[in-house]
Amino acid sequence: MLYHTPGIFLADYNNAVTLRVYQWLCFAVMAMAMTFVFNWIVLKSGSVWTAMLLHGGHNFFIQAVLDPMVVAGTAAAYWTGEFGAALAIVTAALAVFFWLRRGELPGPLAVGQG
Repeated sequence: MLYHTPGIFLADYNNAVTLRVYQWLCFAVMAMAMTFVFNWIVLKSGSVWTAMLLHGGHNFFIQAVLDPMVVAGTAAAYWTGEFGAALAIVTAALAVFFWLRRGELPGPLAVGQG
């Protein structure tokens, strides 16, 4: 998340409609919540590739598919895209869902295993 912060505040990585602090807060909630999803999937599958594919798929669908469907420069920017509240809310709900399923994950390996 901190990697994206300079882009949000100092460059063109934003939606140009809402306040940048609002965008950063929505993005921060989304990014932190997605760590629960990504980590759960990596631990369950045993492969980092699952998180890489999920991250790539997320970026593709948000930026290339969903963002073009929204009229630019409108109040929809408060809800849609990577910097809107809807994705932050959905990913927070997913974080809770995967947190509640943490018991399904494999336990830590004992010393000398793996």
